[in-house]
Amino acid sequence: MQNAADRKGIKKDMSSHVLRHTHISTLAEMGLHLKAIMDRVGHGDSKTTQTIYMHVTDKMQQEVVDRLNNFVPYSCPISDNYQDKHDKKY
Repeated sequence: MQNAADRKGIKKDMSSHVLRHTHISTLAEMGLHLKAIMDRVGHGDSKTTQTIYMHVTDKMQQEVVDRLNNFVPYSCPISDNYQDKHDKKY
């Protein structure tokens, strides 16, 4: 699996475990219900899914910013872009 990732220019260490984390996080990013994700991956406890496998992605963070900007009057946006704020060094 790592050889295939290397050939495609993927710099991250690759394993079936990494793919499992990515799969679960992607399903959450798509907005699927937690119970549906748990059933798909065979988890009986939501804590396992949420605390170990599910990660907050940049896309999820951007969605928070976008939704807040749609909720708050346009004259006072929360932020233009999550990634711009996230990349800044303080």
